[in-house]
Order: sequence, then structure tokens, then C-alpha cells
Amino acid sequence: SRSATELEDRSSAIAQSVEQMTVNHWVPGSSPGRGAKFQSLGWYRGFFIAGFFNDYSQLRDFSFGTIRLGVGIPQHLTLPILFNNQGSAQAYGGEVSVDWRLHERWRLQGNYSYQNINVNSNTAFSQIDSTVGGANKANPHHQLSFRSNYDLSEKVELNLWLRYVSNLPFYNIKDYVTMDAKLAWKPVQNVEFFLVGQNLFSQNHRESQSDLVPSLPSRIPRGIYVGATLRFW
Repeated sequence: SRSATELEDRSSAIAQSVEQMTVNHWVPGSSPGRGAKFQSLGWYRGFFIAGFFNDYSQLRDFSFGTIRLGVGIPQHLTLPILFNNQGSAQAYGGEVSVDWRLHERWRLQGNYSYQNINVNSNTAFSQIDSTVGGANKANPHHQLSFRSNYDLSEKVELNLWLRYVSNLPFYNIKDYVTMDAKLAWKPVQNVEFFLVGQNLFSQNHRESQSDLVPSLPSRIPRGIYVGATLRFW
């Protein structure tokens, strides 16, 4: 069997070769045979695919107890709600990501992830229990992210982050698309001035909601600000 050191060295060599691989395309109008002209599409850094499947048992669930006469005036009936560990679930999904450097100044990164949760629990509580019974409706099924980092010059860079998150029916939260942007200027080493815009596509949007602590749902607002960074190393 191979030692751990040998496997690490081989993995490092493979990663280095992938990072340094150049992707070309044929230039229309030139002969596809001898003397064909090609243009570089940039440095291909990595393409990654991952999947998962998780099986859960003995999850916290709820059940109804026996109806009985309550204590106090006026007389009334009570229906107790009991905890148990009879819930179960299967979660599965996957993720695809790509890292592409089109030019020494331009880097693109894309990511897509999918998740689905099948829950077996008391359906009477699925509308009020986000952690087990309603977990599939309280977590996004689809998430998409796209980043672009471009150096306009040696001292100026423009970074964009576009993302999409699918809806959360449990909280009645709609899906949304938004983008962040950052324009940075580095006049000298260790000094940076920047202009940042966050959540630029809408005035505000909801992303999640608290379950344990009663609170009013908050919205993530659009934000624009400027700043400066000084590093001492």
C-alpha cells in the first residue's frame, strides 16, 4: 500500500497540473489542420463536484397525549403535547463549482448547490416545526453564486458577486437575486480605499426568520458605503 506522504505528493502534483492547464479554442477562418491558429481562453484552475446523503433516526418529534379534564375554573379540557424521538429524515444533494482565470487580471468563480430533505414525522406539527417536520420547507433547495474579480489596473480592482437563493415556503419568504459590488483603489502598498454596494437589486429582502425567540421578521436593506484599510504588515 502507498504511504500517506506518497498520496499527498501525488495529490499536490495533480492539483498543480490542473491549476496550470491552459484552455485554447480554434480561431474561425484558419485551417483546423496544420497551421491552425488558437487563442487562449485562460487558465483553468478547477472544476469540483460533490454529493452527499445523510440518514437520520431518533429525531425529536411531537405527539398528542390523552385528553383530560383541566384544573381550575371554568372547567375545561386539555390536550397535552409530548416530546418523543420517533422522527427520521434523509437529506441529499450536491454541489458544483468552477474556478476559471480568463486572464491574469480576470478571475471567475461559479457555484451551484442543491439540497432536499425527506422527513418522517407527525404531520400535525409540520406547519409549526421548522427543525424537523417542516425542515424541507425551511431550507433553500437551490443556491447559485457567481463571482467576478477583475483588476482594472495594477492599483484598481472591481469585484462583483451575483447570487440567487430559492424560496422558503415555511416562512413565506420569496426567492431572491441580488448582487454586491466593490471598487477598490490601492495607491500604495498596505493602503486601500474602497466603495462597496450591497444587495443592489432591491431596496430590501428577507432571508430567514427566528424560531426560538419571538421577533418581528427583519429585512436585509440595500447598503452603499466607503472605507479605507491600512495594514501594518
